[in-house]
Amino acid sequence: MKYNILLVISIFVLLAGCGNSNIPEIKQFEILTNVDHNQGDTIMMTMDLTDAIIDGIMIPSLTQTKNGYFNFSFNIKKCGQPMYYKIYYQNESYKYEEWESNKDGENFYGSWANVNKTFKSINISALCDYVTITDSFRIVGNPRSESIYNGISTDKHEVHEDDIMKRVESMKENTAWYKSIAKKAKEEKRDIELQLYLDALWVINYNRQKGDVNNRWKRNPRTGIYKFLLVVATEEALKKIPYEVKNISKTDTSDKFVNPIGYFLHGLDSTLQQQGVAVTLANTWLKLDAKLSPGAGIYVDLIKASNPNLDKSYYNDQCNESWEIYKKAHFAQYFHVINKDYVMKNIPVIADVINDSYSKETYLANKKKYTEKDLITDYPTNSDCPCKTVISDSQTNTIELRNPGNNNIKTATKQHVGIIGRIGFTYGKHTARIDFPKQLNNTNVWNGITNAFWMIYQDESSWNQRHICHDEGYIPKDKTEKDSTRVPVLNYSEIDFEIVKASKYWTYSSYPKDRPYPREDASLNNQIIVACTNWDLACRNPKQYSWGVFDVPYQDTNYVFHRWDQYYKAVSTKVPVPEDMITKYDYYYYQIDWQPDRITWRIGPEKDQLETIASIDNNYTSIANNQMVVVVTQEYHYADWWPTTPFEQDYIPYPKNDIVGKVSEITIE
Repeated sequence: MKYNILLVISIFVLLAGCGNSNIPEIKQFEILTNVDHNQGDTIMMTMDLTDAIIDGIMIPSLTQTKNGYFNFSFNIKKCGQPMYYKIYYQNESYKYEEWESNKDGENFYGSWANVNKTFKSINISALCDYVTITDSFRIVGNPRSESIYNGISTDKHEVHEDDIMKRVESMKENTAWYKSIAKKAKEEKRDIELQLYLDALWVINYNRQKGDVNNRWKRNPRTGIYKFLLVVATEEALKKIPYEVKNISKTDTSDKFVNPIGYFLHGLDSTLQQQGVAVTLANTWLKLDAKLSPGAGIYVDLIKASNPNLDKSYYNDQCNESWEIYKKAHFAQYFHVINKDYVMKNIPVIADVINDSYSKETYLANKKKYTEKDLITDYPTNSDCPCKTVISDSQTNTIELRNPGNNNIKTATKQHVGIIGRIGFTYGKHTARIDFPKQLNNTNVWNGITNAFWMIYQDESSWNQRHICHDEGYIPKDKTEKDSTRVPVLNYSEIDFEIVKASKYWTYSSYPKDRPYPREDASLNNQIIVACTNWDLACRNPKQYSWGVFDVPYQDTNYVFHRWDQYYKAVSTKVPVPEDMITKYDYYYYQIDWQPDRITWRIGPEKDQLETIASIDNNYTSIANNQMVVVVTQEYHYADWWPTTPFEQDYIPYPKNDIVGKVSEITIE
């Protein structure tokens, strides 16, 4: 009898100590415990991009923590019943609000790198007391392990001229294939050998997408702030949590991903929570940025060069097509698509516009002097000698861009030059420190160069498509402006800074009747135009889709944007800036702040002195959500692209001396 009384008392005390044993009790959830916490509630960390080309970005790397993971711990009160836990993370800087948007499944969130590991069990059998659980995780690309991002292993991407020629020979041996390529060559007015070469490149790139390896670099982690959510559930409660929440790689019955952060913070049924689910957010946040390294080298991508006759004599340790450079270089040489819808008819003159006192009077005299038969019909060119015009310096961590000068009018060219990033991001503040070359001389004559810092879609494969355009669809970039063949999805995306000599005003037809048409003679001032552009491919999803000149309000300022007509595929604004304001510094900063619902352009002499010069949101333009890379170029634009420009490219001399710019820093935050 005494024994029975003591047993009852013990059970009562046990139950009293546990309270409602169905509800897990979490205490002291500590995150990033193996990282220096002296920084406060928000820990700053720069992404380690050492292996980003091959493996994608992983945070942390082995150079940032001893185990290459973030450690965390928490105390849990367990009363003799099975319990399970899981940690989730989400990027907070570039997201749609959870549970309030049908796009919150696009947010960058994840959990364990192995998605098939759902909730982990707490294997303890203690009485009602707190125990400490320790574990680790890392932030990785493609955290839902979506098959659309699969392909062959990146370490099999190596390609050399011999690989291309082997593919060409196999195409020649296939009679039907060869005939189809010959037909295409005739239609495209290309030499059959060049068409074979181009088709071989296409096949090699296409085959890279076929495979079942998780190419995490195709959906890299976003920069900005991350928050962390811990969920603990009893065994019975765990059974009631939807499987697509437990396993983030799965979709719901409507084939949509369910944001687990939204589910547990806003969508979790209160009854289920009372029956055994506890959630808690960490008090510590993580803030990530990334820094591309100009000094890490320049890769020569033979697929993008598309030229079987490259001169490789300028290859060097910092710039080539080798596997070593492929793995480490953050930039590749950029090979422009030469738009042959426009033709240059250049005067047969070589001169240094900037330094040779090439006055407006000289410009006008040469325009009169040379007749049609004297002009040189030509197009801008790409370098056929990679690494000659783009120079990476590991000591200064810079890349130099050189538009080459000329000394013989018979071989003179206006050659584009540029670099393109090789590590893609979705959203972020992309800030470049660049010393662009002067464009105007002391009499305000333009040297024909357009300086540009811009972003473009990383890949044209299906894994990198934009949002669906539900309203009419997109007009593809390579179609004519009024082409009625629209498509619901495509890959093309582009956001630009373009610095050019032009008028700050548009043409007469762009202004509504109730808006006075302004005029100016831009040849009389030393202003250059900093043009800010978003290519939305004429998607009419935005509620205030407009064309002609229209105002876009933002933070007490109206920014004047423009679209040529209802079919035009981009919106732009032109901001006049005195050139000496930029060129008096050794460098200048250009920032594209790309968010899910807004794009903002800023410039300034220092990173902490940036001025907003344009901003537009998704009420007026469709904003891309696919992965993009940065580009820096010095190009020869046609005057037709900038109506109202006071100087025509045809009547600007071929450059006598190299035109030099320098890239010293690109960060993504």
